[in-house]
Amino acid sequence: MSDLNITLPSIRRVHSIIREHQQVELKLLTGDVVKGELKWIDDHCLGMHTVEGGDAHTVTIWRHAIAFIKTKA
Repeated sequence: MSDLNITLPSIRRVHSIIREHQQVELKLLTGDVVKGELKWIDDHCLGMHTVEGGDAHTVTIWRHAIAFIKTKA
C-alpha cells in the first residue's frame, strides 16, 4: 500500500470525523460491526476507542477489512 494520500475525499472525511470526535459504526467485511470513536488513521490501519458493556477498549483495524464507516446523526 502506498503513502496515505491526504488529498483524497475519503481520507479528508475520516480526518474530519476524528477532529469532530463523532461516534461511528464501522462495518467490517466479515459482517461484524464495531461502534466507537475513531482516534487515528495511517497507511494501513484505523485506531478506534470502543466501549462494550462498560469496558473501554482501544482497537486497531486494518483498512482493507472495512466495508463502510457510518457516522451517527
